[in-house]
Formats: sequence, C-alpha cells, structure tokens
Amino acid sequence: MSQKKTEFVILGQPIPCSRPRVTQRGTFYPKKYREAKEIYAGQISFHFAQHRLSPFVGPVSLHIEFVHKRPKALRGIDRVWKVTRPDLDNLVKTVKDALSAGGAWADDSQCCLLYCIDNYGEPNEEPHTRVIMSEITESPSG
Repeated sequence: MSQKKTEFVILGQPIPCSRPRVTQRGTFYPKKYREAKEIYAGQISFHFAQHRLSPFVGPVSLHIEFVHKRPKALRGIDRVWKVTRPDLDNLVKTVKDALSAGGAWADDSQCCLLYCIDNYGEPNEEPHTRVIMSEITESPSG
C-alpha cells in the first residue's frame, strides 16, 4: 500500500496567527489573520478538490517552507535565513488552522511530525508557503 502524500503552494506573503482579543461578547482575531486564513483555506480546498483527495485520517507529517519577500537592503543572490519576527510557530499556526478550515484533515492535532523552514526568497522570488502533507504509516521509534 502506498503512502498518501500531497504537495501544494500557498501564494502570497506568509501571515502569522495573531493573538485573539477576548471581550465579554466573545473572542476575536484580527482582520488580517482572518482574511489570510480564508485565502489559505480556499487554496487548500481547491487543491484537494482538483486532485480528488480525501481528507487525511490519522497521524500526519507536515513539511512547511515559508518564503518571505526579500528586503531590498539584503545583499546576495541566494535565500537567507529569516531570524526576525514573526515567529515561526505563529506562521505554522495559520497554516494548520487553514488546513482544518480547508478540509485537509479533521483537526490539527493529527500533526505528529513537523519540519519547518523560514527564509527570505531569492531576489525577484515571489513570497509563498510550500506545504507537503504525508500520512504516517510507521510506528514512532523509541
């Protein structure tokens, strides 16, 4: 039996998950985050529909690469590690929430293995997020 796996690219500048604002009327996330999550979820659900993929069931491995717009002041021609805000964990949260909203899996608790890269793109490279999802079929090594 082959392992279920899919790869897709979410176009646009990576957006972090912001802290919610809690009031007496409920919990509210900033508009920028809500819009980004909706756009990501739309691209994810389109990918799953286009490739006739069913949602992942069971443990999932995620490989996520964030490529940010390169600052003009940054010299060189290669990709460069991004060691500034936003934090990598906040960027990951947006993608995981969008995977849930886009129907890629039932819940982000299914992510049992996570590998992430955060960098600035090459000159003239458009910002994007590359996601590789794979089902985990083997048991954890101990």
